[in-house]
Amino acid sequence: VDLVQDNFEFSRTFYADPGAWYTDWRVGMQGGRSETVGGQFLNRNVQPFVSFQGPWQSFARLGVVDRKEFWNGVSYDMNSAFMFGQFRPRSGLNINMQINRGEQIDYTNSRLADQRRYQPQVDWNATRHLLVRLRYTSDHLSSQEGPTIFTAKLTDLRLTWQFNVRSFVRLTLQDQDIQRNIEQYVNPATDESTESLATQLLYSYKLNPQTVLFAGYSDNQLDDELTGNLEMTGRTLFFKLSYAWTP
Repeated sequence: VDLVQDNFEFSRTFYADPGAWYTDWRVGMQGGRSETVGGQFLNRNVQPFVSFQGPWQSFARLGVVDRKEFWNGVSYDMNSAFMFGQFRPRSGLNINMQINRGEQIDYTNSRLADQRRYQPQVDWNATRHLLVRLRYTSDHLSSQEGPTIFTAKLTDLRLTWQFNVRSFVRLTLQDQDIQRNIEQYVNPATDESTESLATQLLYSYKLNPQTVLFAGYSDNQLDDELTGNLEMTGRTLFFKLSYAWTP
């Protein structure tokens, strides 16, 4: 794929004394660099971090990122901060949150911008057979002078019914809503707002680790300046049989 990557991570763990509010905490650094096979620089990053583990299988990680990325003929230097936290308040229920703040490339307009991203997620084993997974993403990008470039919101809901160890059926609903400040776009024909809704129903049966069957239905709806409201843009029925044979 014309990609060479080198990554590293090192850390030091400190274990808590008996009776402490946490289990352990860790300080470390991770990073990496990537380029094409021909030697064209793509990106590099260095991320010092600190993390904690505690009650309710809780985990938190905070860090800063020093990053450089090549895009559209220009290398951009960026700094940002992140926080990730998760915990299990009860058996079968996992809640986590990812927060990112800092500089980010505005790929559409090829310039440096400021980003705020929030991404909470809930995984809930409601019963022995039903898994509910809900993820919400809010992404806000603004120019370094202040005006908003776009605000994007994505809601992803997945309901999985596990019949047994071999088969399951899953319903996926994905709603995306993007509001753009067209004054901040190079292309004046950019849509001011776009909303889409995607639905998929998937059935899977696994005969063994090498033989899997997939069957399902999916559709897509789009609302932009041309349609004016959500309209169906495509429907698909699909079937796939996968078998790995080793002579």
